[in-house]
Parts: sequence; C-alpha cells; structure tokens
Amino acid sequence: METNINTMGNAFNWAQMLFDAVTRLSNDIAEVKQQNKDLSEQLAQVGKDTMSEKEVVEYLGKSRATINRWRKQGLLTPSIVNNRPIYSRREVMSLLRSAKE
Repeated sequence: METNINTMGNAFNWAQMLFDAVTRLSNDIAEVKQQNKDLSEQLAQVGKDTMSEKEVVEYLGKSRATINRWRKQGLLTPSIVNNRPIYSRREVMSLLRSAKE
C-alpha cells in the first residue's frame, strides 16, 4: 500500500511539473505573439518610409547597376535588413530632386 502512495505522489509531482511547464510555455507563446504583433505594426510603418532596391530601381527608372554604383559613391545609403538593402524614401526622393536641378 505504501508503494502505491509513493507512486501516486510521484505521479502527482510529475503532473504538477508538467502543468507548470505547459503554463510557462503558454505564457511564452502569448508573449511572442504580442512581440510579433508589435513588430508587424512597426514594419508596416517602416514600409511607408522605406523602399526596397527593386522599388528604387522602378521609381528612378535606373538599373540595379546604377543604384549599386550610387550606393558605392555614397549618393544612396541603405540600411541592410535580412542581407538586403532598404532605402529611405526621403533620401531617394531627395536624390531625384537634385538630379533634376
């Protein structure tokens, strides 16, 4: 009988540990979801202020080679996100205005 009580006690302890772990995991998931939502909102805002290299090429009507040359000359200064250049919309428009003058 004592063995059954010990076994039940161990099973209860194990179940409690499992419940605690699942609760922590659930809380972590909720936190990650909130962080993902926050980042998505931030990226949506950034998307209005930035342009991909493809968008810059299309907007300016220039080749990628020209955009890369301008970048090397310091005329355009991209931020690198996921190994891809992201350009400030303001900077691109400023470059376009100065090219027209």
